[in-house]
Amino acid sequence: MPLPQSLAFVRGQLFRCQVMAIALAFPSPGGVAAQHGTALTAMRPALEAALQSDPKFLHVIDRYGPQRPLNVIGRGKPAKLSGVVPEGFIVQTLDGGTQIIQFNEIWRIRLAFASDEPAGAAVVDFANNRIFVAANVDELVKLGQKPLSLAKFTSPSGSVVYLSSNKVTDIFAALPGLHNPESKTVVGTRDGMQQVKEPLDAANQIVTSARSAQ
Repeated sequence: MPLPQSLAFVRGQLFRCQVMAIALAFPSPGGVAAQHGTALTAMRPALEAALQSDPKFLHVIDRYGPQRPLNVIGRGKPAKLSGVVPEGFIVQTLDGGTQIIQFNEIWRIRLAFASDEPAGAAVVDFANNRIFVAANVDELVKLGQKPLSLAKFTSPSGSVVYLSSNKVTDIFAALPGLHNPESKTVVGTRDGMQQVKEPLDAANQIVTSARSAQ
């Protein structure tokens, strides 16, 4: 595998590289390296080369890796959509408070699907936050299409997911053994990443078209 040359590669390989960093620092029979088998062995030369060429490589991994939302709002009881202003969606939370979900912070909108998510709710990921909204995803997309320049993709599960094309920073091919078997492409933003079924060329075109339609 060639030496990683871009931040896109670093982001895309975050999990495997972190595993490899541990394996390089603490090699042990039957340990991390053994548990990850062939994929780890194949990527080891790339990480070794990266570490030798740039001592700051691991700091880049830590900085740009995908993170779980720090704040999750409305999991128990989704917020209610009460309006929209030029700045974003207006929602009412469980405690009766009003909050504006800023358009310039939203990077993904999708339908809730996980077992611990409220069924039928729309999930809005913005910055490092997530909020569940008692609203139809199509309704949110219609209201936010223009300010967000939304790009429509298909997640590995087959469900539709919308990404703000203005937030997209990286688009690269999914790798067997690292990403979901159903994924063909990974679309990255500064706040998170989304695996999609669309091929790489199609994903690039979708983002380009969404930006052009703004």
